[in-house]
Amino acid sequence: MAKQPNTLPVSRAKSYYDWLLGETSKTPAEGLADYVIFLTEIESRPYLKDIKCPMMILGPTASTACPKAESEFVKNKAEQASLVWAESLGHEIFAERLEECINVVLECLRDLGDKNKTSLVGY
Repeated sequence: MAKQPNTLPVSRAKSYYDWLLGETSKTPAEGLADYVIFLTEIESRPYLKDIKCPMMILGPTASTACPKAESEFVKNKAEQASLVWAESLGHEIFAERLEECINVVLECLRDLGDKNKTSLVGY
C-alpha cells in the first residue's frame, strides 16, 4: 500500500520511507495479514446508523485509501457525525499537518464540552 499514490505523506524524505519499511518488516507476517483482512474484508457500513454519539471525521482531501466520497458517506450515515476536511497530499494527514489536526481535534472536544457544560480538554 505504501507504493500506492496518495497513501503516505509525500513531504517525507526517502530515509523516512526506508525507516518505515524497516519497522514494518519487524511485524510478524500474520499480524500484517490480519490487518490486510481487516482493511479489505470487514464491512462497517451497516453499523454506521447505530452510532448515537458525536463523531468527528477528520477527512484527508487527497487520500486514495479513503476518498472524500467515503468520508461524506460516513458523515451522512452516522447521526451525529461532523466532517472537517484536512488539505492533504495523501492519507497520512497527521504526518503532513500535525498542528492543524491537533487544533481541529481540540476544537471538537471543546465544542462537545460546551454542549455538555463540562471540560473535555484540560487547557
